Parts: sequence; structure tokens; C-alpha cells
Amino acid sequence: MDDAAKLLASESTSNTYTASSAFEEAIHRQSETQLEHLLQTSGTTWDSSSLASGDRSLEHLLSDLSLLVRRNASHFETWTEDEQREFFSALAQALAERKSNCQKEEANELDSLYHVDGINLCAAICLWNAGFREVDLVGSDPWNRHLHGTPLWTHSRGNHYTADLALLKWFVARGARLDWHHPQFGTTARNELSAAIAYYHQEEEADFDEELANQVLWSDFRDKCTCLCSEGGCVAAVKMNAWTVLVDAGKVQDDDPLRQTLNLALLRMKVFQDFGLTHTCGNRDKYSTEVVEGHFPPSDEEIDDIHHIEAKDIESFLSVLHELNGKIQDYDGTLWEFLEEVGYPHLDEVRSKIPPLDQEVVQELGIKLLEPAESEEWSQGSDYDVN
Repeated sequence: MDDAAKLLASESTSNTYTASSAFEEAIHRQSETQLEHLLQTSGTTWDSSSLASGDRSLEHLLSDLSLLVRRNASHFETWTEDEQREFFSALAQALAERKSNCQKEEANELDSLYHVDGINLCAAICLWNAGFREVDLVGSDPWNRHLHGTPLWTHSRGNHYTADLALLKWFVARGARLDWHHPQFGTTARNELSAAIAYYHQEEEADFDEELANQVLWSDFRDKCTCLCSEGGCVAAVKMNAWTVLVDAGKVQDDDPLRQTLNLALLRMKVFQDFGLTHTCGNRDKYSTEVVEGHFPPSDEEIDDIHHIEAKDIESFLSVLHELNGKIQDYDGTLWEFLEEVGYPHLDEVRSKIPPLDQEVVQELGIKLLEPAESEEWSQGSDYDVN
């Protein structure tokens, strides 16, 4: 065992000797340890102030180091893949030594290392090689609600534009459940991951992973959301217009039952959006930059209130959806072509028959109407429409 691992593993059964103080000792030791050497040669300096708190939990140690690598990326131009692997391997081995000697409660905390914010693929692989195999563990920290999920769900649920698809794919390859349901949000890891896939398909084509996209999106598995945008729950393909990844895959008359199911689910979503109805599932606006706690779905009482307020529009929505479901059965083309040639024109016709609103009444109610450009963008379904 190397010097860094010995320092972190020593006195692991003591209640007063924390992982934070052990790491500080390793970093500030006069003789160069393996970890300190890598930090120094990378051109950055480790700030141990974030680890000064004596009650800092073990699970945050890896997070701090991973974030260090991310936030100081400009200093790591000479940091090779081998050096990064050496760095995280040393830390993972040290944590494994601590786990083998610590109390059961502390050991269980270490099993949640895959949940920590900022973990990257290299760190995950090093943890796996060091013996940490709980890649599908459901976190249960009552003080950190984002931990109450599997690592795949947690990291998929985070900011879509910073999602590490390579890490998420690695979780799936190691047996992480795509279809695990979150007990509070009702969403699945599959559905959360689909939103990140949609982002990378539309914004970061170089990082798009077609193999992962097919594995995630080609599924009729539904989450437990309660929303009129979907019947019996949302399939992954309807998340954040993730279906655009699949538009070139064939015609609506394809004999594949899965394609038929997805076509109807996607058509329903587009009509729902066109009517401007309110989502009652765990929807977000655009690519989320907010923390997970800000996205709880509405309560049953709130859902009832929303449906009561929008009752007339809901009735029209269901009527139009029934008509389009009939029309699509005989259509010979792709879903995209059906929407352009049949769906949107039909919806425009329906809207033209709706009596204009009394502007005075609208002003009295304090309602802000969409400008024409905004309304057109909504009706056509912008790239950022979500559910």
C-alpha cells in the first residue's frame, strides 16, 4: 500500500480522526506523496479549506477531488489520462482501505460514493477497480434528497448540458437499472437520461452516442407520472423532444408494434403541447440548470385544480387527438411528415374556429397572452418543449 493510502487508512476506527484530516495530512506532508506530486506537476494548488470541517462526511471527499479536476481544467493541460487514472486510483484504494477497517455505518456511507456530485468516468472506474461495486444503490440520505435515487437516476436528473454521457453509459453497462422508478418524482432513470441524450443530439453533436440513444429511447416502458400529455405514463422518447433522434427511422405504417406505440405517444405529446395545456408530470423548462429539489411534480389536489381550470381545452384536446389518431392509421409516411402535412394544418383549422377572446375580460383577469411569434413557436413544438 502506498504512503497516501496508509495515511488515509490509519486510525480509521477512531471517532475523532476523520477522512478530511487524513487527506489534509497526506496533502500537506513535507515529503511528496503520490497525490501531492500529481497536483503540483499539474500546475494547480490544492485548497484544503473545504475539508477543514471536522464533521465533513467521507462521501464528499471524492466529490471535492473530482470537482477540483473540473474547475481547474486549464491547469491540467499536461495531466495525461494515465496521471489522472493514477491519481483517482490512489484515492480509491485509500478509501477501500478505510472501508475494510471502519464501522458498518461508515462503510455503508462509502458505498454511496457513486452518488457524489462531480464524479467523472475515470473516478468511477477507479472506484470499481478498488472494489466499490454498488453502482445501482438507492441513496437514502434524508438531508440530501438528490441522493434518494440510484447513481444513474441522480446523475441523469442533474443539469442536462453537463451530463457525462460516458459515465451514464458506464453505469448502464455495469447493470444500473434504466427503469427504476423514483418514489417521489415518479420518473425513471431512462426518462431522465433521454433528456440529456436529446440535448447532446441537438446541441453537442460531437458527444452524441447513437448506441446509447437507441438503447434508451427504443422502449415503451412508462414512468409513473400522472399527466394528460401521456396515457399511462411517459415513455422516454417524449422527453424534451428526444423523439427527434428517431424521426428518420421509418414510416408510421411500420409493422413493428413498438414503433406504433411510440408514434401514438409522440403524436399525443405534440397535440398536448399545441393546446398549451399544463403538464402535471415532473416537467422542466428547457434544459434545466436548477437543482433536483426544484422539480417536484404537483400534488393530486393541484392536478385536480389544473384539470378543472383547463376543462374546456382538455375536452377539445381529446377530441382532436381522437381525430388525428384515426387519420394516422391510413397515412403512408413518417411521423414528421404526418405532423407537417396533416397534424399542424388540422390544428390550425381547429384554432381558427375558436371564438376570439374578449380583450377587456382578458385584461381584467390579468392574463398575459403570447405574442404571435411565441404562439407559433409553441404550436410547432420548439426544440426545447419538454414534459
